[in-house]
Amino acid sequence: MTFSKNITQFFVNKSNIIKIIIVLITLFIIYRIFTTDINDNHKKIIKHKNNNTIIEHFEAMTIPYYGNVIPLNNNTNTPINDTNQFTFNLNKSSRIDTLVFKFKNNHQITDINIKYKYGNNDYRFLKGNGSSGSPPSYNISSLENKVVIANIVNENNTLVYTSQLILIINSANLTANYNKLDSYGIFGGDRKLLTETKYRDNTKTDNIENIDIREPIEISNTDINNITKYTYTINNINDNKKIYCMKLNYSIISTMMNKNIIDIKIEYENTIYPLDKFEVKKTYKLRYDDYSLNKNNSNKNTYIILDEPIIASKLIISTNINKNNLQLNAITINSSKPNSDDINEFKATVNLVINKTNTLETNICPSINELVDKQNKTQEICDNLEYQDKIKSEKIRLERNKQYLLKLKNQQEQISDLNKVIHELEDKREARATTADQIRVLQYQKQKGDASTIRDLANQRIESQDNNKLFMDLNLNYTN
Repeated sequence: MTFSKNITQFFVNKSNIIKIIIVLITLFIIYRIFTTDINDNHKKIIKHKNNNTIIEHFEAMTIPYYGNVIPLNNNTNTPINDTNQFTFNLNKSSRIDTLVFKFKNNHQITDINIKYKYGNNDYRFLKGNGSSGSPPSYNISSLENKVVIANIVNENNTLVYTSQLILIINSANLTANYNKLDSYGIFGGDRKLLTETKYRDNTKTDNIENIDIREPIEISNTDINNITKYTYTINNINDNKKIYCMKLNYSIISTMMNKNIIDIKIEYENTIYPLDKFEVKKTYKLRYDDYSLNKNNSNKNTYIILDEPIIASKLIISTNINKNNLQLNAITINSSKPNSDDINEFKATVNLVINKTNTLETNICPSINELVDKQNKTQEICDNLEYQDKIKSEKIRLERNKQYLLKLKNQQEQISDLNKVIHELEDKREARATTADQIRVLQYQKQKGDASTIRDLANQRIESQDNNKLFMDLNLNYTN
């Protein structure tokens, strides 16, 4: 009874009830804070398995410069240097996604302009991020002495496809050594490579993983062209992954003579067709030259963004460099778990190559090599048609310019003829004015002579009258 009385008295007091409510709210807030931290930590949990590090529920791989490496059309990747201008002739026409230019510290660079080749001999400027003006300019980061240009578009906000870029440096110190460029990077790809925005949208899923594969399970070297193959298993060998992008960590073991552009080929296997090996048709590039952005980095990385995701449980990365000169240390892949639609699409793509009889896998499409060849040919035809359209539009533009120039020439000839007529009329008018002046002078002289003659005659008459005067003294007396 005493206990119940105490409880009754406790709740009768309103201040005690308020205190209880405050304590309960505080406990609830603390509970939510700690459970949220636990959930967040669970979402970012890191597992170690088969010497691989798996980061689950992670966003798409952080790619510092979006796009694949685009080399120049020379083995040394050296641009053509002309005072404050650098010309980059690419190995082929490509879409440009990111540009990176780093400059030497001993030059006073204010800003830069970048133009690209459009069509045969036409050039346009990139949009720029500096103050409004013509041509558009890009500001230089004074701290890093470099500029990074992403999501590249031209002045009309359209994507840029080109085979030549020209960097124009605006420097306050024009008398200094003109070799102001320290390093550069050009990144992009073909038309079928996703833009950065679409790539980010495609990889925004809950099951995205970044898998860090620390080392290859096998390294094999052949004497033919010094091809070195690195074999990596992805997590569990029976676990397929849908791979969007991969980061390759590599080391330069010794100086490579005449090998400034390194070829990278990708093959893969999966458990869908465990007896077959598939190849990514495209050859990716890795730069090792005096202008490379990685030249001073001890930890060197390069990124490969696939045009289309692949489904793989094992990766075979090949380079055309002997393992004694260059070695791949580890790779990191940006991947997700393939769903049934992904697997069915993959089966439909390769079924005729491996002669499967399942009804889902028959009569869907040709072999993957034929499909890629046809796709490449189709792409070439599209590019040629686009090029023909450009040629046609250029011809129309030239024809218009020709007609304009012919009309301008005719107008100039008419103006010249008119000027001749005007000059002739002016000459005749001047001659007529001169003749009129001479006539007036003659008239004046004649009138002056006549006046002089009349004056002389008048004087003579006056003298004659004076001579005929009689001076007589007449005295006339009048009488009445």
